[in-house]
Amino acid sequence: MMKDFFNKKENIIYVIILALLLLISSKQIFKEETIKKDIPKEETALLENKEEERKDLLEQKLASIISSIQGIEEAEVLVTYKGSEKIVPVYETKEENKEEENTKQKTTEKNIAYEEDENGRKKIIVNQSMEKEVEGVIVCVKGNVEEGLKNEIIKAVATVTNIATNKVKIFNK
Repeated sequence: MMKDFFNKKENIIYVIILALLLLISSKQIFKEETIKKDIPKEETALLENKEEERKDLLEQKLASIISSIQGIEEAEVLVTYKGSEKIVPVYETKEENKEEENTKQKTTEKNIAYEEDENGRKKIIVNQSMEKEVEGVIVCVKGNVEEGLKNEIIKAVATVTNIATNKVKIFNK
C-alpha cells in the first residue's frame, strides 16, 4: 500500500509541499526566542527588572484605586501573565574598512545601545516592546463589600487589564 502511495508523482509532490510547510512554520515558532538570545545575560537581567517594575506598578495602581472606593479599607492585587515580553533593542553599528596590500576587508560590529538614567545606571534603549498579556487578576479586599460592589470592581479591573470578567476574582480579607 505504501509503495502505491509513493509511486504516484502527485502524492510525492504533496509530501514535499507538506514538508516545506512544516519547515517554514517551525522557523516561525522558534524565531520568537531569538530576540532575547541576541542579548547578553547581564543585559537580559536589566530587561527582566524593567518587566517586574511594570508588573508591580500595575498591581500597585489597581490596589490604590480599589482602596479608594467607598466601603473598602484596604486592597491587595495579584496580576498573572501569560507568554513573555518581547523586546527589540536599538543597536549601534560600527563599520570598519581595512585595506591590506591586495585585499579589502569590511568588518561590522553590532552592540546594544544604552542610555544612562539620573542615577547613572545603564538602561537599554528599546526600539520595540510588546508586553506580556494579562491572564488573570486576584483582588483581596478588606471592608464592607457587598455583591454589587464586587461586580463593579470586577468590571473595572477587566476593563483596565483588557481581560474577560470571569478571569477576575474578588476575595474578602
